[in-house]
Amino acid sequence: MERPVESVLVVNHTGGITANTTTLAAFLASGTVGELAIFNADTNTAVGGTALPTRHYYAVKVSTTELRKSPTFNSAPAYIASSAASPGSAGSATISSFSGDCETEYIVKVRLESEKIFQSYGYQDLVKTYSYVSRCCGNACGCPEGAAWDVAMGIAENINADKENALFPLNPNEFLIGLALPINSAAVTATNDFDDNVTIVKGSDTITTAGGWDHSAGGTYDGTLVAGDFIRISDVASTAPTTADPIYRVESVSGTSAVLDRPVEMPSRTGTGGNSTDFEVITKAVGEAFADSSWSLSIAGGQHKTPAVGAISAIANVVNSQFISLNIGLLGGFDCNGTVSVTAPTMPFGQDWQVSQMELKNSKNAIGAGNRPSPYRTPFPLSQNVENESLTVPGEDYRVLSISYADQHTSAATAGAVRSPYVVRLAINDDVSTTYNNVITVFNNGWNGISINSDGVIPVL
Repeated sequence: MERPVESVLVVNHTGGITANTTTLAAFLASGTVGELAIFNADTNTAVGGTALPTRHYYAVKVSTTELRKSPTFNSAPAYIASSAASPGSAGSATISSFSGDCETEYIVKVRLESEKIFQSYGYQDLVKTYSYVSRCCGNACGCPEGAAWDVAMGIAENINADKENALFPLNPNEFLIGLALPINSAAVTATNDFDDNVTIVKGSDTITTAGGWDHSAGGTYDGTLVAGDFIRISDVASTAPTTADPIYRVESVSGTSAVLDRPVEMPSRTGTGGNSTDFEVITKAVGEAFADSSWSLSIAGGQHKTPAVGAISAIANVVNSQFISLNIGLLGGFDCNGTVSVTAPTMPFGQDWQVSQMELKNSKNAIGAGNRPSPYRTPFPLSQNVENESLTVPGEDYRVLSISYADQHTSAATAGAVRSPYVVRLAINDDVSTTYNNVITVFNNGWNGISINSDGVIPVL
Protein backbone atom coordinates (compact mmCIF):
# COMPACT_ATOMS: atom_id res chain seq x y z
CA MET A 1 0.00 0.00 0.00
CA GLU A 2 1.31 3.43 -0.93
CA ARG A 3 2.31 5.50 2.05
CA PRO A 4 0.64 8.92 2.18
CA VAL A 5 2.86 11.85 1.28
CA GLU A 6 2.54 14.38 4.06
CA SER A 7 4.60 17.21 2.61
CA VAL A 8 6.91 18.13 -0.26
CA LEU A 9 9.64 20.71 0.35
CA VAL A 10 11.38 22.26 -2.67
CA VAL A 11 15.00 23.25 -2.03
CA ASN A 12 16.57 25.63 -4.55
CA HIS A 13 19.68 26.56 -2.57
CA THR A 14 22.82 24.74 -3.79
CA GLY A 15 25.36 25.86 -1.18
CA GLY A 16 24.60 23.24 1.45
CA ILE A 17 22.24 22.97 4.41
CA THR A 18 22.21 25.53 7.22
CA ALA A 19 25.16 25.33 9.60
CA ASN A 20 24.98 23.48 12.90
CA THR A 21 23.50 25.37 15.93
CA THR A 22 21.95 28.14 13.78
CA THR A 23 18.79 29.39 15.48
CA LEU A 24 15.45 29.55 13.75
CA ALA A 25 15.47 33.36 14.03
CA ALA A 26 18.91 33.57 12.43
CA PHE A 27 17.81 31.22 9.65
CA LEU A 28 14.86 33.45 8.80
CA ALA A 29 16.95 36.61 9.00
CA SER A 30 20.08 35.62 7.12
CA GLY A 31 19.39 32.38 5.27
CA THR A 32 19.03 32.28 1.49
CA VAL A 33 15.56 31.92 0.01
CA GLY A 34 15.18 28.27 -0.97
CA GLU A 35 17.75 27.14 1.64
CA LEU A 36 17.20 23.94 3.63
CA ALA A 37 17.70 23.49 7.36
CA ILE A 38 17.20 20.46 9.62
CA PHE A 39 16.08 21.59 13.07
CA ASN A 40 16.05 20.00 16.48
CA ALA A 41 12.35 20.24 17.35
CA ASP A 42 13.03 20.79 21.07
CA THR A 43 15.63 23.58 20.75
CA ASN A 44 14.78 24.93 17.27
CA THR A 45 18.47 25.00 16.39
CA ALA A 46 19.83 23.60 13.15
CA VAL A 47 21.51 20.25 12.77
CA GLY A 48 24.26 20.51 10.16
CA GLY A 49 26.50 17.50 9.71
CA THR A 50 25.69 15.93 13.09
CA ALA A 51 23.40 13.04 13.86
CA LEU A 52 19.66 13.63 13.85
CA PRO A 53 18.10 14.29 17.25
CA THR A 54 15.16 12.25 18.49
CA ARG A 55 12.70 14.96 17.46
CA HIS A 56 13.44 17.02 14.35
CA TYR A 57 11.87 18.65 11.32
CA TYR A 58 12.90 20.01 7.92
CA ALA A 59 12.35 23.62 6.89
CA VAL A 60 12.89 25.65 3.72
CA LYS A 61 13.11 29.43 3.80
CA VAL A 62 10.43 31.12 1.70
CA SER A 63 11.06 34.72 2.77
CA THR A 64 12.48 36.64 5.75
CA THR A 65 9.20 36.11 7.57
CA GLU A 66 8.09 32.70 6.33
CA LEU A 67 9.34 29.16 6.09
CA ARG A 68 7.77 25.93 4.89
CA LYS A 69 8.34 22.96 7.19
CA SER A 70 7.67 19.26 7.47
CA PRO A 71 5.83 17.67 10.40
CA THR A 72 8.01 16.86 13.40
CA PHE A 73 9.63 13.43 13.29
CA ASN A 74 9.11 11.67 16.61
CA SER A 75 10.43 8.31 15.44
CA ALA A 76 13.35 6.96 13.45
CA PRO A 77 13.25 8.01 9.80
CA ALA A 78 14.35 5.93 6.84
CA TYR A 79 15.24 7.37 3.48
CA ILE A 80 15.36 6.28 -0.15
CA ALA A 81 18.14 8.16 -1.92
CA SER A 82 17.51 9.61 -5.35
CA SER A 83 19.83 9.42 -8.32
CA ALA A 84 20.52 12.49 -10.45
CA ALA A 85 17.51 13.93 -12.24
CA SER A 86 16.76 12.56 -15.68
CA PRO A 87 14.45 13.82 -18.45
CA GLY A 88 13.72 10.23 -19.47
CA SER A 89 13.17 9.15 -23.04
CA ALA A 90 10.29 8.02 -25.18
CA GLY A 91 9.98 4.35 -25.92
CA SER A 92 10.25 2.94 -29.41
CA ALA A 93 9.00 0.16 -31.64
CA THR A 94 11.11 -1.73 -34.16
CA ILE A 95 9.74 -3.53 -37.20
CA SER A 96 12.04 -6.29 -38.42
CA SER A 97 12.15 -9.70 -40.14
CA PHE A 98 10.32 -8.49 -43.23
CA SER A 99 11.12 -8.85 -46.91
CA GLY A 100 10.22 -6.65 -49.85
CA ASP A 101 7.99 -7.59 -52.75
CA CYS A 102 7.46 -5.55 -55.89
CA GLU A 103 4.46 -3.23 -56.27
CA THR A 104 3.00 -4.29 -52.92
CA GLU A 105 1.27 -2.07 -50.37
CA TYR A 106 2.78 -2.21 -46.90
CA ILE A 107 0.68 -0.77 -44.05
CA VAL A 108 1.66 0.26 -40.54
CA LYS A 109 -1.12 1.00 -38.06
CA VAL A 110 -0.02 2.89 -34.93
CA ARG A 111 -2.16 3.10 -31.78
CA LEU A 112 -0.97 5.92 -29.53
CA GLU A 113 -1.35 5.86 -25.75
CA SER A 114 -0.60 8.36 -22.99
CA GLU A 115 -2.32 9.77 -19.94
CA LYS A 116 -3.18 12.95 -21.82
CA ILE A 117 -4.56 11.01 -24.80
CA PHE A 118 -6.72 8.94 -22.45
CA GLN A 119 -8.03 12.12 -20.86
CA SER A 120 -8.91 13.54 -24.30
CA TYR A 121 -10.15 10.43 -26.09
CA GLY A 122 -11.58 8.37 -23.25
CA TYR A 123 -12.00 4.78 -24.38
CA GLN A 124 -11.61 5.59 -28.07
CA ASP A 125 -8.29 4.71 -29.65
CA LEU A 126 -6.09 7.36 -31.26
CA VAL A 127 -4.81 5.56 -34.37
CA LYS A 128 -2.58 6.69 -37.23
CA THR A 129 -2.15 4.62 -40.41
CA TYR A 130 0.75 4.84 -42.88
CA SER A 131 1.24 2.92 -46.10
CA TYR A 132 3.77 2.57 -48.90
CA VAL A 133 3.59 0.82 -52.25
CA SER A 134 6.96 -0.70 -53.07
CA ARG A 135 8.74 -0.05 -56.35
CA CYS A 136 7.98 -1.99 -59.50
CA CYS A 137 10.11 -4.90 -60.65
CA GLY A 138 12.70 -4.18 -63.30
CA ASN A 139 16.08 -2.52 -63.50
CA ALA A 140 14.51 0.85 -64.34
CA CYS A 141 12.87 0.92 -60.92
CA GLY A 142 16.18 0.46 -59.13
CA CYS A 143 14.68 -2.47 -57.28
CA PRO A 144 14.75 -5.44 -59.66
CA GLU A 145 13.63 -8.08 -57.16
CA GLY A 146 11.94 -6.07 -54.44
CA ALA A 147 13.87 -5.16 -51.29
CA ALA A 148 13.42 -4.68 -47.56
CA TRP A 149 15.36 -1.40 -47.72
CA ASP A 150 12.75 -0.01 -50.13
CA VAL A 151 9.93 -0.88 -47.73
CA ALA A 152 11.73 0.54 -44.69
CA MET A 153 12.65 3.79 -46.40
CA GLY A 154 9.21 4.25 -47.95
CA ILE A 155 7.34 3.78 -44.68
CA ALA A 156 9.86 6.02 -42.86
CA GLU A 157 9.35 8.82 -45.37
CA ASN A 158 5.57 8.73 -44.97
CA ILE A 159 5.68 8.69 -41.17
CA ASN A 160 8.19 11.53 -41.02
CA ALA A 161 6.21 13.62 -43.52
CA ASP A 162 3.20 13.70 -41.16
CA LYS A 163 3.02 17.21 -39.67
CA GLU A 164 1.82 15.78 -36.35
CA ASN A 165 5.09 13.88 -35.99
CA ALA A 166 8.63 14.82 -35.04
CA LEU A 167 10.40 15.84 -38.26
CA PHE A 168 8.04 18.66 -39.32
CA PRO A 169 5.98 19.26 -36.17
CA LEU A 170 3.56 22.17 -35.88
CA ASN A 171 4.83 22.49 -32.31
CA PRO A 172 8.48 21.42 -31.76
CA ASN A 173 7.69 20.40 -28.18
CA GLU A 174 4.70 18.23 -29.04
CA PHE A 175 4.40 15.42 -31.58
CA LEU A 176 2.59 12.10 -31.70
CA ILE A 177 5.36 9.96 -33.20
CA GLY A 178 9.10 10.49 -33.06
CA LEU A 179 11.49 9.88 -35.95
CA ALA A 180 11.17 6.75 -38.08
CA LEU A 181 14.63 5.52 -39.10
CA PRO A 182 15.63 2.68 -41.47
CA ILE A 183 18.67 0.96 -40.01
CA ASN A 184 20.86 -1.97 -40.97
CA SER A 185 22.79 -4.31 -38.70
CA ALA A 186 25.75 -4.64 -41.10
CA ALA A 187 28.99 -3.47 -39.53
CA VAL A 188 30.12 0.05 -40.27
CA THR A 189 33.15 0.66 -42.49
CA ALA A 190 34.03 3.95 -40.85
CA THR A 191 36.89 4.73 -43.24
CA ASN A 192 34.61 4.72 -46.29
CA ASP A 193 33.67 8.39 -46.08
CA PHE A 194 33.68 11.43 -48.36
CA ASP A 195 36.95 13.03 -49.37
CA ASP A 196 35.44 16.53 -49.26
CA ASN A 197 33.19 18.30 -46.77
CA VAL A 198 29.48 17.43 -47.08
CA THR A 199 26.61 19.53 -45.70
CA ILE A 200 23.23 18.18 -44.60
CA VAL A 201 20.16 20.17 -43.57
CA LYS A 202 17.58 18.60 -41.31
CA GLY A 203 14.27 18.33 -43.16
CA SER A 204 15.85 18.57 -46.62
CA ASP A 205 16.40 15.66 -49.01
CA THR A 206 19.31 17.45 -50.74
CA ILE A 207 22.90 17.26 -49.53
CA THR A 208 25.79 19.28 -50.94
CA THR A 209 29.55 18.90 -51.24
CA ALA A 210 32.25 21.53 -50.98
CA GLY A 211 34.31 19.81 -53.66
CA GLY A 212 33.41 16.50 -55.25
CA TRP A 213 31.64 13.26 -54.41
CA ASP A 214 34.73 11.06 -54.22
CA HIS A 215 34.79 8.62 -51.34
CA SER A 216 37.58 6.39 -50.03
CA ALA A 217 37.90 3.04 -48.36
CA GLY A 218 40.88 2.43 -46.14
CA GLY A 219 42.72 5.43 -47.54
CA THR A 220 42.55 4.31 -51.18
CA TYR A 221 40.33 5.73 -53.92
CA ASP A 222 37.09 3.80 -54.08
CA GLY A 223 34.77 5.70 -56.38
CA THR A 224 32.41 8.60 -56.92
CA LEU A 225 28.90 8.79 -55.48
CA VAL A 226 26.23 7.67 -57.98
CA ALA A 227 22.46 7.10 -57.92
CA GLY A 228 21.67 3.89 -56.07
CA ASP A 229 24.48 4.25 -53.52
CA PHE A 230 23.60 4.37 -49.81
CA ILE A 231 24.80 6.76 -47.10
CA ARG A 232 24.72 6.09 -43.37
CA ILE A 233 24.68 9.34 -41.36
CA SER A 234 25.64 9.60 -37.68
CA ASP A 235 23.20 11.09 -35.21
CA VAL A 236 25.97 13.08 -33.49
CA ALA A 237 28.23 15.56 -35.28
CA SER A 238 31.90 14.60 -35.76
CA THR A 239 31.15 11.05 -34.66
CA ALA A 240 31.54 7.91 -36.71
CA PRO A 241 28.22 6.27 -37.66
CA THR A 242 27.03 3.18 -35.82
CA THR A 243 24.58 0.44 -36.74
CA ALA A 244 21.90 2.40 -34.85
CA ASP A 245 22.14 5.31 -37.31
CA PRO A 246 19.82 5.66 -40.32
CA ILE A 247 20.67 4.84 -43.92
CA TYR A 248 19.61 6.88 -46.96
CA ARG A 249 19.58 5.99 -50.66
CA VAL A 250 20.93 8.35 -53.30
CA GLU A 251 18.25 9.01 -55.92
CA SER A 252 20.27 11.36 -58.12
CA VAL A 253 23.58 13.25 -58.28
CA SER A 254 24.01 16.55 -60.11
CA GLY A 255 27.11 18.71 -59.73
CA THR A 256 27.67 19.48 -56.06
CA SER A 257 24.18 18.34 -55.02
CA ALA A 258 22.74 14.90 -54.39
CA VAL A 259 19.09 14.03 -53.72
CA LEU A 260 18.28 11.36 -51.15
CA ASP A 261 15.24 9.11 -50.90
CA ARG A 262 13.73 11.23 -48.11
CA PRO A 263 14.42 14.34 -46.01
CA VAL A 264 17.29 14.03 -43.55
CA GLU A 265 16.26 13.38 -39.93
CA MET A 266 19.72 14.09 -38.50
CA PRO A 267 20.79 17.53 -37.16
CA SER A 268 22.01 20.07 -39.74
CA ARG A 269 25.78 20.26 -40.03
CA THR A 270 28.82 20.03 -42.28
CA GLY A 271 30.86 16.86 -41.99
CA THR A 272 34.59 17.19 -42.54
CA GLY A 273 35.75 15.03 -45.41
CA GLY A 274 38.44 12.39 -45.01
CA ASN A 275 38.19 12.04 -41.23
CA SER A 276 36.03 8.91 -40.99
CA THR A 277 33.20 10.72 -39.19
CA ASP A 278 29.59 11.74 -39.87
CA PHE A 279 29.14 9.61 -43.00
CA GLU A 280 29.62 6.13 -44.33
CA VAL A 281 29.24 5.55 -48.07
CA ILE A 282 27.86 2.14 -48.98
CA THR A 283 28.10 1.42 -52.69
CA LYS A 284 24.99 0.32 -54.56
CA ALA A 285 26.22 -3.24 -55.06
CA VAL A 286 27.12 -3.68 -51.39
CA GLY A 287 23.93 -2.07 -50.06
CA GLU A 288 21.59 -4.03 -52.31
CA ALA A 289 23.38 -7.23 -51.34
CA PHE A 290 22.53 -6.76 -47.66
CA ALA A 291 20.17 -9.50 -46.54
CA ASP A 292 16.55 -8.48 -46.01
CA SER A 293 16.87 -9.77 -42.45
CA SER A 294 19.52 -7.13 -41.69
CA TRP A 295 17.08 -4.26 -42.32
CA SER A 296 14.69 -2.87 -39.73
CA LEU A 297 12.62 0.24 -39.11
CA SER A 298 12.90 1.98 -35.75
CA ILE A 299 9.97 4.23 -34.77
CA ALA A 300 10.28 6.43 -31.67
CA GLY A 301 7.40 7.42 -29.41
CA GLY A 302 6.18 11.00 -29.21
CA GLN A 303 5.75 13.48 -26.43
CA HIS A 304 3.32 16.11 -25.16
CA LYS A 305 4.23 19.72 -24.57
CA THR A 306 2.20 19.66 -21.36
CA PRO A 307 2.89 16.64 -19.15
CA ALA A 308 -0.02 14.46 -18.17
CA VAL A 309 -1.28 14.08 -14.63
CA GLY A 310 -2.54 10.97 -12.96
CA ALA A 311 -0.19 7.99 -13.01
CA ILE A 312 2.74 7.43 -10.70
CA SER A 313 6.23 6.25 -11.60
CA ALA A 314 8.45 4.03 -9.51
CA ILE A 315 11.06 6.73 -8.89
CA ALA A 316 10.25 8.89 -5.86
CA ASN A 317 6.51 8.65 -6.58
CA VAL A 318 6.70 11.36 -9.22
CA VAL A 319 3.90 12.07 -11.65
CA ASN A 320 3.64 10.26 -14.97
CA SER A 321 5.79 11.24 -17.94
CA GLN A 322 4.71 13.24 -20.97
CA PHE A 323 5.75 10.46 -23.35
CA ILE A 324 3.49 8.67 -25.82
CA SER A 325 3.66 4.88 -26.17
CA LEU A 326 3.35 3.15 -29.52
CA ASN A 327 1.46 -0.04 -30.34
CA ILE A 328 2.21 -1.22 -33.89
CA GLY A 329 0.00 -3.33 -36.13
CA LEU A 330 1.23 -4.65 -39.51
CA LEU A 331 -1.06 -5.08 -42.52
CA GLY A 332 -0.84 -5.53 -46.29
CA GLY A 333 2.54 -6.81 -47.45
CA PHE A 334 3.54 -7.22 -43.80
CA ASP A 335 1.04 -10.04 -43.29
CA CYS A 336 3.00 -13.05 -41.97
CA ASN A 337 6.07 -11.05 -42.94
CA GLY A 338 7.36 -8.87 -40.16
CA THR A 339 7.69 -8.72 -36.38
CA VAL A 340 7.40 -5.86 -33.90
CA SER A 341 9.46 -5.41 -30.74
CA VAL A 342 8.81 -2.62 -28.25
CA THR A 343 11.10 -0.71 -25.89
CA ALA A 344 9.22 0.92 -23.02
CA PRO A 345 9.73 4.60 -22.22
CA THR A 346 12.31 5.50 -19.60
CA MET A 347 10.46 7.42 -16.95
CA PRO A 348 11.68 10.93 -16.23
CA PHE A 349 12.23 12.00 -12.65
CA GLY A 350 13.28 15.14 -10.87
CA GLN A 351 11.87 17.37 -13.61
CA ASP A 352 10.46 20.79 -12.75
CA TRP A 353 6.89 19.97 -13.79
CA GLN A 354 6.87 16.76 -11.76
CA VAL A 355 8.19 18.47 -8.64
CA SER A 356 5.69 21.30 -9.06
CA GLN A 357 2.78 18.88 -9.30
CA MET A 358 3.94 16.97 -6.21
CA GLU A 359 4.43 20.23 -4.37
CA LEU A 360 1.03 21.64 -5.29
CA LYS A 361 -0.71 18.43 -4.33
CA ASN A 362 0.92 18.26 -0.90
CA SER A 363 1.77 21.87 -0.03
CA LYS A 364 0.03 23.65 2.82
CA ASN A 365 -0.92 26.40 0.34
CA ALA A 366 -2.07 24.10 -2.45
CA ILE A 367 -5.27 24.86 -4.30
CA GLY A 368 -8.10 22.89 -2.71
CA ALA A 369 -6.15 22.55 0.57
CA GLY A 370 -3.77 20.10 -1.09
CA ASN A 371 -6.51 17.81 -2.34
CA ARG A 372 -7.04 17.84 -6.08
CA PRO A 373 -9.71 15.18 -6.46
CA SER A 374 -9.21 14.21 -10.10
CA PRO A 375 -6.49 14.58 -12.75
CA TYR A 376 -9.24 15.51 -15.21
CA ARG A 377 -9.89 18.69 -13.23
CA THR A 378 -6.23 19.68 -13.07
CA PRO A 379 -5.59 22.60 -15.44
CA PHE A 380 -3.03 22.19 -18.20
CA PRO A 381 -0.67 23.78 -17.51
CA LEU A 382 -0.91 24.42 -13.78
CA SER A 383 -1.48 28.17 -13.94
CA GLN A 384 -3.55 29.07 -10.87
CA ASN A 385 -0.67 29.50 -8.46
CA VAL A 386 -0.83 32.16 -5.79
CA GLU A 387 2.29 33.88 -4.44
CA ASN A 388 4.82 31.42 -3.00
CA GLU A 389 2.49 28.49 -3.65
CA SER A 390 5.05 26.73 -5.81
CA LEU A 391 8.75 27.17 -5.09
CA THR A 392 9.79 25.07 -8.09
CA VAL A 393 12.00 26.99 -10.52
CA PRO A 394 11.11 26.35 -14.19
CA GLY A 395 13.94 24.72 -16.09
CA GLU A 396 15.67 23.35 -12.98
CA ASP A 397 16.23 19.65 -12.23
CA TYR A 398 15.80 18.17 -8.78
CA ARG A 399 16.86 15.15 -6.77
CA VAL A 400 13.91 13.78 -4.85
CA LEU A 401 14.77 12.34 -1.44
CA SER A 402 11.95 10.26 0.11
CA ILE A 403 12.00 10.17 3.91
CA SER A 404 9.69 7.74 5.71
CA TYR A 405 8.77 7.77 9.35
CA ALA A 406 6.11 6.18 11.57
CA ASP A 407 4.00 8.52 13.66
CA GLN A 408 2.64 6.97 16.86
CA HIS A 409 -0.61 8.15 18.37
CA THR A 410 -3.32 6.74 20.58
CA SER A 411 -6.66 5.71 19.18
CA ALA A 412 -10.04 5.09 20.79
CA ALA A 413 -10.41 2.01 18.60
CA THR A 414 -7.25 0.28 19.84
CA ALA A 415 -5.76 -0.66 23.15
CA GLY A 416 -2.41 0.98 22.44
CA ALA A 417 -0.60 3.36 20.12
CA VAL A 418 -1.18 3.25 16.38
CA ARG A 419 1.80 3.48 14.03
CA SER A 420 0.93 5.43 10.86
CA PRO A 421 3.67 5.60 8.23
CA TYR A 422 4.17 8.90 6.40
CA VAL A 423 6.51 10.24 3.76
CA VAL A 424 8.19 13.63 3.44
CA ARG A 425 9.87 14.42 0.15
CA LEU A 426 12.78 16.82 -0.22
CA ALA A 427 13.15 18.01 -3.82
CA ILE A 428 16.70 19.38 -3.91
CA ASN A 429 18.13 21.43 -6.79
CA ASP A 430 20.36 19.15 -8.84
CA ASP A 431 22.65 21.82 -10.37
CA VAL A 432 25.17 21.39 -7.57
CA SER A 433 25.08 18.37 -5.28
CA THR A 434 26.36 20.08 -2.12
CA THR A 435 22.99 20.43 -0.40
CA TYR A 436 21.90 16.93 -1.33
CA ASN A 437 25.21 15.46 -0.13
CA ASN A 438 24.94 17.38 3.14
CA VAL A 439 21.55 15.80 3.82
CA ILE A 440 22.89 12.32 3.07
CA THR A 441 25.81 13.00 5.45
CA VAL A 442 23.41 13.86 8.26
CA PHE A 443 21.51 10.64 7.66
CA ASN A 444 24.71 8.63 7.59
CA ASN A 445 25.56 10.00 11.03
CA GLY A 446 22.48 8.22 12.37
CA TRP A 447 19.49 9.06 14.55
CA ASN A 448 19.70 9.17 18.32
CA GLY A 449 22.53 6.64 18.23
CA ILE A 450 20.73 4.35 15.79
CA SER A 451 22.06 3.74 12.28
CA ILE A 452 19.55 4.86 9.64
CA ASN A 453 18.89 2.52 6.76
CA SER A 454 18.78 3.82 3.18
CA ASP A 455 16.80 0.88 1.85
CA GLY A 456 13.39 1.84 3.15
CA VAL A 457 13.63 -0.09 6.46
CA ILE A 458 12.42 1.80 9.51
CA PRO A 459 14.00 0.61 12.79
CA VAL A 460 11.25 -0.45 15.18
CA LEU A 461 11.33 1.33 18.53
